[in-house]
Amino acid sequence: MDGLCSPEGSGRPAGVSWSPSSGLAALFVLFTDHIEAVFSALSSTHPRFILALYGPSLAGVFLVWRHYGVKGLGSYLRRLTSLPASSYGSDMPC
Repeated sequence: MDGLCSPEGSGRPAGVSWSPSSGLAALFVLFTDHIEAVFSALSSTHPRFILALYGPSLAGVFLVWRHYGVKGLGSYLRRLTSLPASSYGSDMPC
């Protein structure tokens, strides 16, 4: 079984994709005054918001690259861009 899809290897991808988005959001919710004092108010153009929003996608691309290399990343991106929007959930490899 593949390392990314096996139960033993499933913790790392989940942690890598969860941490940027939920971690930053939790920090902002818990320490709103301190975060706003240092980084200004959160808006849709704020770099931390963009990182929290796109963090899981970036982590997924990074993990595909690390596991399958540049050739695998090219195949993944080609397959991702060639699928119609209605079939994104039906081709899950796990």
